[in-house]
Amino acid sequence: MLSATLEFKDVFPRYQQRDVSYTSLPSEEEWRKVQVICKFLGEFEELTKLISGSKYPTANLFLPELVLIKNLLKEKSQETFMVVFVTTIREILRTLYRDWLRARYGIKAKSRDKDSIKEITLT
Repeated sequence: MLSATLEFKDVFPRYQQRDVSYTSLPSEEEWRKVQVICKFLGEFEELTKLISGSKYPTANLFLPELVLIKNLLKEKSQETFMVVFVTTIREILRTLYRDWLRARYGIKAKSRDKDSIKEITLT
């Protein structure tokens, strides 16, 4: 949806000229943020498709993609407006990883097991 909006970026000012009640014209900074978010979501989608494919039955085969996701999240967290978004994604990934560890190795949710969960950290 955001990428479709970018395609019509030049139309918004003309729409504002036609409809005086339209007062929410995005600024150049807002358009830049939309571009950053679209690029991030596109890259993130490609990486998650690689990992979720049945082609990778064990974690060691998709570890390079996990590292790419980690680096992508680190890079995008440099953008102030992306910090909350990236932090949320990191927490979701941590939860998924913790659930996978519990299912795979029977690790219980106790404080002594936090070290086990830190084997692969997405921070």
